Amino acid sequence: MDWAQGQGPEGAAERDALLLERVLDLVGDGVVIADGAGLVLSLNPVAEQLTGWSMAEAIGQPVDRLLPLVDETTAERLPDLAALCLADGETRQEDEAVLPDRYGEGEAWVNVTVNLCRMPGGEDRLLVTLRDVTEQLGMARVMFYQANHDALTGLVNRKEFETRLWHALENTGELGRPHALCYLDLDQLQLLNDTCGQLAGDELLKQVADLLQDQVRDSDTVARLGGDDFAILLYGCPMDEAKRLAGRLSAAVAGMGFAWGGQPFPLSASLGLVALDDDHTPGELLAAAEAACDMAQEGGQGQVRVVRAGDRLLAERHGEMQWTRTIRNALDEDRFRLRMQRIDPLKPGLPQIGEVLVSLVSPEGEPVAPGAFLPAAERYQLMRAIDSWVVTATLEALADGGTVLSGLDLVNINLSGQSLGQPGFMDDLVKQLARTGVDPRRICLEITETAVIRNLSHARLFMRALRGRGCRFALDDFGSGLSSFGYLRKLPVDYVKIDGQFVRNMVRDSVDRSMVESIHNVAQVMGLRTIAEFVEDDATLRALRALGVTYGQGFGLHRPEPV
Repeated sequence: MDWAQGQGPEGAAERDALLLERVLDLVGDGVVIADGAGLVLSLNPVAEQLTGWSMAEAIGQPVDRLLPLVDETTAERLPDLAALCLADGETRQEDEAVLPDRYGEGEAWVNVTVNLCRMPGGEDRLLVTLRDVTEQLGMARVMFYQANHDALTGLVNRKEFETRLWHALENTGELGRPHALCYLDLDQLQLLNDTCGQLAGDELLKQVADLLQDQVRDSDTVARLGGDDFAILLYGCPMDEAKRLAGRLSAAVAGMGFAWGGQPFPLSASLGLVALDDDHTPGELLAAAEAACDMAQEGGQGQVRVVRAGDRLLAERHGEMQWTRTIRNALDEDRFRLRMQRIDPLKPGLPQIGEVLVSLVSPEGEPVAPGAFLPAAERYQLMRAIDSWVVTATLEALADGGTVLSGLDLVNINLSGQSLGQPGFMDDLVKQLARTGVDPRRICLEITETAVIRNLSHARLFMRALRGRGCRFALDDFGSGLSSFGYLRKLPVDYVKIDGQFVRNMVRDSVDRSMVESIHNVAQVMGLRTIAEFVEDDATLRALRALGVTYGQGFGLHRPEPV
């Protein structure tokens, strides 16, 4: 049409209509115009695309026929917004309604607004706008899903699980419905990761996730909390039934038959159960269930343990679990520190030895004694990480020089039983020695008698391999085991550290003195040097010299000092 045409009132109206049509064509929202009876007069291309109706087909049709809006949650048809607006003249709005297209081949999520407009001639017009929010809503839902689900397994994550726990607790208090919480930990994931790599561990976690979902009821919620820890919220489930289900889960994991690279891996899971009650928060209930799982694990693989939230034993375990977070944070923030305590020769002409000890600095800068956090580290499998830190820090201090370690002929480093039994730890230690250039002959690794007893064959291989490179070995706390003398000759050790429980009272207790003397005599016959721990006074020192003990260590000789 020529915009210059039409100079009279009719021409002006025609120009206005054309201008409106062009504007509607450019608008990004769908627009439907209807008369006072709710019949379509016009719609723009966006509305044609959303509804599946062309302009020619739509004219004269009721608005509600073009817009059969559905509630997404209930899947029920929404009221006729056009009719409601015409009835009372009030604007109507519906957010995130589902709009199926005309042929049922697709649908869109739309925000709908219906306005009643009174024209100059007194006629009513309905203006319906449709904003397509399908893409934004889809992105929001993806983001919501990712924020509330575990990326590896697709299970809900800890955050979403705790939210559902809150809802279950409210339900318990209001309706008195019994719910139970199950905490499941895989017993062999770390071994699988160490021997076959993380891809194997990830595959196992995905298979376990699928297995758990198959085993529980449709009403239950399975979550992966992190690592190899899973949780299951058992809705409307009395404890007797929860125990039976936990037993089935344990048997199902044991019967999985997982294999990687053609090699089968036996599996087991430890489970902890706790009944939900509205006296405790989700965090407290999860902590109780986790503590129950830990106690089940200590009782043997594939066990189930039931506890009550708030029990004294659980409170103690919770305290230890708090320490695990402190330890992990200290490792991440480099808040561990080394101290050195001399091990003094009790005879002339012997090399000077010192033992490195580890301590922790709190976030407030206060020192924390090892006795406060090491028990929790032992229980929750954190000793390898601490041992690795101690080895690295000690070797770097020796390589740098200028510390209290520089004047020592031999530096003793404690290793836990966990490190001794972990594949790869020995290789890491050898790499650190090579990286720092420290002479292995300056290093003596202390291993407790009880750690050696747990895995004698592996300990012997570990000790022989590193001794062949020049490292020395000391058997710590000797005499605390039941068969000490029987296996001492089987171990490639250089030093025997006499358990301090015998040394401390040897001046006053003849039995303790006899134990110290017996251990020293046997070590001498085998060509080993002895170190007496807990030397706290001059009388004990004189008694040890009289027996011929080689070295002494304790506060009576030297208090630990920072490295």
